[in-house]
Amino acid sequence: MKNIVLSGPSSCGKTSLLLRLQEHGYTAVPESASSVIIRNKKFGGPLFDTDPVAFQQDIFQLAYANEEYHLKYRPHGRAMFLDRALPDVLAYMRYLKVPVTNKHRIDIPLNRYNICFLLEPLSSDEDNGIRWKEDHSKILELLREEYAAIECPTILVPDMGLEERVQFIIDIVEGNHND
Repeated sequence: MKNIVLSGPSSCGKTSLLLRLQEHGYTAVPESASSVIIRNKKFGGPLFDTDPVAFQQDIFQLAYANEEYHLKYRPHGRAMFLDRALPDVLAYMRYLKVPVTNKHRIDIPLNRYNICFLLEPLSSDEDNGIRWKEDHSKILELLREEYAAIECPTILVPDMGLEERVQFIIDIVEGNHND
């Protein structure tokens, strides 16, 4: 069974892509950051602008729990797609200059993910009201480094239409691409 990550900077189309892949019958695991933001706004927990260290720790803990659950209880069959994964949290921690500990690194085993698709930012970059502006090229560099550290291959997905991106990824996952 393949564990596949959709990664990239904020607002690059990961969630839309994940939803379309789910419509194609793939198991989809949503990102954890949005859930943490909503929960912490509602119940008064740390947020990015008030306590970035605690905020990133919350994201890491929820992402870890979500991944463990989905890896253990997912239905058998096709590949599972994750909207971001633990290495994304570490990349953002580094981007925000939040300390990354050895415990964080130990919690991510080698070969946990089979492949990571890094999505280039969309040229029609729209702010969805939750995301902050970031240096997309720096985020992509940090993401590549974090996935390389756990020996997960990455494939860059260019800025193209949603259906083209879906087909690009399905072709690679199903082995229907030309090298």
